[in-house]
Amino acid sequence: MLVILSGPVGVGKTRTGRALSALLQEGGTPHTLVDFDALTYTYPRAPDDPFGTRVALVGLAHLWRAATATTAQAPSRHLIVPRVIEDRREAEAIADATDHDAFALIHLTAPLDVLHARLRARETGAALSWHLTRAAELASSLPTPGLEGHVVQTDAHTPRQVAAEIQNRLSLR
Repeated sequence: MLVILSGPVGVGKTRTGRALSALLQEGGTPHTLVDFDALTYTYPRAPDDPFGTRVALVGLAHLWRAATATTAQAPSRHLIVPRVIEDRREAEAIADATDHDAFALIHLTAPLDVLHARLRARETGAALSWHLTRAAELASSLPTPGLEGHVVQTDAHTPRQVAAEIQNRLSLR
């Protein structure tokens, strides 16, 4: 199963992904966690691809093929991808790149003041300013109406608790 963790910057997508990976590992479930944003870090980026999505999709496709082919004794059954999803086509592109017919989209949410506090704890300088602005934009627009999926609050729970809720909702074993 392809599990896409979406939400505004600072909501805990990557931490939740790591916690979900730990839970699956503890249960002996073969899976792969890929930090999609890390695959986008290239410079310069194409003017028509300001977030580096095309490069990341190619990298993700290669990583997923490797995770399912090189671990023949226990090939990955689940792929976890943290990524801001603003449009269904973005999620479909991830599914297409990894040959998944379907995906589970998890919308992580938290109040804007919580997002800002988390961002202030991890970002500095111009990056902080950009992230604070982007968090406000995304917090007011996500989840996008018509973009189905599960909504999970992250502000009152640890990443492990959020991951356990996702694991239970999706029956990931």
